[in-house]
Amino acid sequence: MTLAGTTDNPSEVTLSPTPKNSDVDFILQVAVVVLRTSRNEKTRNRFQEVRSYLSKNAPIRRSDVTSAWSGLRPLVRDPNKKDTKSLARNHIIEVSKSGLITIAGGKWTTYRHMAEETVDTCIKANRLRATNDCVTAGLFLEGGHDYNPLLYIQLIQKHGLDEDVAEHLAHTYGDRAVAVTTLSNATGKRLHQKFPFLDVEVKTAGLWVRCWCHLRYFCDSF
Repeated sequence: MTLAGTTDNPSEVTLSPTPKNSDVDFILQVAVVVLRTSRNEKTRNRFQEVRSYLSKNAPIRRSDVTSAWSGLRPLVRDPNKKDTKSLARNHIIEVSKSGLITIAGGKWTTYRHMAEETVDTCIKANRLRATNDCVTAGLFLEGGHDYNPLLYIQLIQKHGLDEDVAEHLAHTYGDRAVAVTTLSNATGKRLHQKFPFLDVEVKTAGLWVRCWCHLRYFCDSF
């Protein structure tokens, strides 16, 4: 199973956006090129393994797609531009006359840059003096402080987990995988026998995710 995407096109506001066939076809065409020229050796090997069962000129077909989805991405208007139709695909930072600094837009892949640029703007706008250089590039995310690639082996040896479950927990939670494993009492129940996800992960989501509204997590049996 391979996840491929994405495209970015203007769209009417709708409650149920659906992917266009032209977008799906475009992604399929690009996917062949990317898989063929990938710098990741494992990706190239897997692609060649699949291609060995096909004729040399066989493309990835529309019928090979098992699912496709789309969504609406809200963009922000830059208040400093006269053209009200101008939309910022990244983030914008505005300093009001009162000194209020606002950052809007952005995306997950640039959040460190957003943080750095916002703090730099605060320093400049308020004529502050920075006591040290920016540290965001070197900060670990939650679970990354004591992570090591062999963590899943420790989970197997100390807690008796199946290999696929241990790899999943280590990859998903980093050093927090130990806490998840402890909660699972070493033999957490799988949500489905074919997948490494445990029921205890639903419980930890409720414990670790700070929710400001009432959320309920459901585990439906397959």
